[in-house]
Amino acid sequence: MRTIAGLFLTATVLTGPAAAQTGAVEGPGSLSCQQAITSRAEDRQDYLAIAAWVSGFLSAANAYEEDTHDLTPWQSIELTMAQIDAFCQQQPEARVVEATVAYLSYLRPNRMVEAEDQILIENAGQSLAVYPSVIDSVRAALTERDALDAGGSGYDGEMIEALTAYQATEGLPQTGLPDSATLSRLLQQPE
Repeated sequence: MRTIAGLFLTATVLTGPAAAQTGAVEGPGSLSCQQAITSRAEDRQDYLAIAAWVSGFLSAANAYEEDTHDLTPWQSIELTMAQIDAFCQQQPEARVVEATVAYLSYLRPNRMVEAEDQILIENAGQSLAVYPSVIDSVRAALTERDALDAGGSGYDGEMIEALTAYQATEGLPQTGLPDSATLSRLLQQPE
């Protein structure tokens, strides 16, 4: 089973080192990957500052990249930082900005191009804000796996049941919600 971190590392290795950053880098983005790894283990506040910097970088990329509304339409900051950490483990001499640029390159082919309003979905007293196109992608992935009949739409009882069964099979919390951990396997893991 390949994880999303493994896919990111594979994509990064196949395309070579991260693109060179030509402009000045302010704040935690200028730290080395080794410093980021160390802060994750030893200084929670510094690591949270790095995560905030990465989040800001992603927001800026969303604003300034052509044909882009959201590079991370379902990825949480925790999942994003797992990607950055995976890159940093492989290239500790690189800087955080280089890891982030490599992650953006990995995300770009599957970015959300058109703006959408998120909808609030609920199951068993829990709720999650999600883009409708993400729900469509979840339905398609579950249908491809013969876990959901084709022809339905939206987040309905059949989808909740299929998603809960998928989560059980994958050893994930069985919420019936398309959370980041579930989507990282369902939408990114090759068959």
